Amino acid sequence: MITQGLVWPVLGLLFNPVSAGTIRQSALKLTVKHEGTLNPAINADFPDPSIIQLEDGSWVAVATNGGPPDNYRKLQVATAKDLLGEWTLKQEDALPDKGWTTGENTWAPDIRRVDSGEYIVYLSPEIETGRHCIGVARSKNATGPYTYDEKPLVCGPDDLKGAIDASGFKDPDSGKNYLIYKIEGDASGPTGGTPIMLQEIEGDGITFIGDAVKIFDRIGSEDGVLVEAPNIVRLGNGKYVLFFSSHDFRDPLYNVKYAYADKLSGPYTRADEPLIAAPDFGLDAPGGATSNEAGDTLVFHGWCPDDKNIRYLFIDLSFEIVGQSDPLFAK
Repeated sequence: MITQGLVWPVLGLLFNPVSAGTIRQSALKLTVKHEGTLNPAINADFPDPSIIQLEDGSWVAVATNGGPPDNYRKLQVATAKDLLGEWTLKQEDALPDKGWTTGENTWAPDIRRVDSGEYIVYLSPEIETGRHCIGVARSKNATGPYTYDEKPLVCGPDDLKGAIDASGFKDPDSGKNYLIYKIEGDASGPTGGTPIMLQEIEGDGITFIGDAVKIFDRIGSEDGVLVEAPNIVRLGNGKYVLFFSSHDFRDPLYNVKYAYADKLSGPYTRADEPLIAAPDFGLDAPGGATSNEAGDTLVFHGWCPDDKNIRYLFIDLSFEIVGQSDPLFAK
């Protein structure tokens, strides 16, 4: 589960040549270019945000369930004419029907537009206490209302706690579409892992092509109990970057890390240092990163230091490319 909102487009990067046996590889270093703390763009609880830019240039953000008891929203929505402008939090539940879920603990939405022109949101709702499945809700409008498809998309192995944290990715090189997600493994049990999976899908966002493959997993000494919140972007030089978080989201060590690969399916090489970790930019336990469809804007998460019950949305456009002339992101 990802918690706490921070939108942050995006980062700088630096390439250094290294050698690994007889194979020459390029080490990748990403750096957030920002000084000081950030002011909230939405002064309300808006955790696990994902954003999309519409054809008219305006923006829509979606977030994990929230709101007061008398206005509980399973899917929160906010809108803005400009990414750095004023955001308006909608008071209506964008997902009024609970569908096949319990209606509680609807986590980590990821909003995308599919080939039909419809908007879909990948969500991780609860299907029974303590178990989540990835599902799809769809609407003709980015702001909803959304309706669940008839059944879950991914639930994971029966002996584990389900699947969460889905994000979409369209490879600019091949034009193929993918779903990236986390299996809720038991890091203390016999599985030992919380694997990150890659599944090719059709342009409708839901039809699987072949089987999912594992591309990443936790290392206990580095990641604590888990890795989660996977998201992939492709850089202008052709490298794929997998953003992920490690440690429990309530742990002060929660962070945003990244790994990189020459192929989408890996193998992925871990960066030497996290991209964001407390106390960077005045954040406490920052974690989670989800890109927009273009791959040039990332949504980060972190507890707000002034109120641990309120998770704000923050926006900053400070980024630069360091040490090379390639475009930062592939188009």
